[in-house]
Amino acid sequence: MSASRRPQAPASRSAPGVPQNQPPQPAARPPSPLDEPEAGLVVLDAIRSVLPVATLIGMEGGTALLGPQAFSSAVVEAAANGGHVPELPGDIGRLADGSWVCQFPTTVPLSVVPIKLAVLHELWGVSVEQPDPAHLVLRRTVGGGGFFGGKKFGFEVSVLLPAPGKPVGEVTVLGRVFGTPDPKFARDALDVLPKLLADVSRQLCNVQDRRRHPRIACGLEVTLYPVHNDGGVDPAVTARCRDVSLGGVAFITPAQIQAKYAYVTFPGVAAAGGHAILTRLVRVNPLGMERHYGVQYRTDL
Repeated sequence: MSASRRPQAPASRSAPGVPQNQPPQPAARPPSPLDEPEAGLVVLDAIRSVLPVATLIGMEGGTALLGPQAFSSAVVEAAANGGHVPELPGDIGRLADGSWVCQFPTTVPLSVVPIKLAVLHELWGVSVEQPDPAHLVLRRTVGGGGFFGGKKFGFEVSVLLPAPGKPVGEVTVLGRVFGTPDPKFARDALDVLPKLLADVSRQLCNVQDRRRHPRIACGLEVTLYPVHNDGGVDPAVTARCRDVSLGGVAFITPAQIQAKYAYVTFPGVAAAGGHAILTRLVRVNPLGMERHYGVQYRTDL
């Protein structure tokens, strides 16, 4: 795979034998920035799902050694950082720190959520607290008490609700053990927490999840190379991930991307090092000085 620079307009030269006493001519216009070699964009000879990063910056990149499926899997594994990745949207996964996690869509109003989760107080013997309107905590505390009772321990499930104003929002549920539980409690929690997360989902998930792949929240560094219909590649744009999946990535950047497609590379993912995957921009949400983008991988080229 090779890339080239945009061709430069040949410089005009005086024809031999032309007298020098020509009538005054208008001053030549200053050269356009696009006429300067250092400002020329890289132009791709062909578009592929995965390309070497070297090709995107005008160097001889050779052939990509990684396919799109292997690329996306490497990124998801790096984001999971040793945790268990759910196989389907809505399934329960395990984060690298041992916490359990589940995400799903809902249309339940914020004011109704505490009422629906109150049933879990009786079912699981947990307290239901609400530190703020978009955050509920289901907690069971054991141990501790008195002068010699030791520190308290237990488990808790945090329910993070979507911001109001949208007809459908996403709920994130996180379950973890806190304190220093005894071995029996720790074993029991491995069985209880996934079931409690599943019950929270049953109470609140009332919309079919249309996503094909579960997302993994992460803060991986991202570098983007916007690409245009003529194969021209813009200078690199830096961003940071919000989440990744086998089908795409969401990221945040203050830059405004002036293209519908972009090659994305993850400098911190060694298994995908030196490669970039083609993506299609499907949404952008301005938020303050930043923009939240969602892109889908193009794995068919």
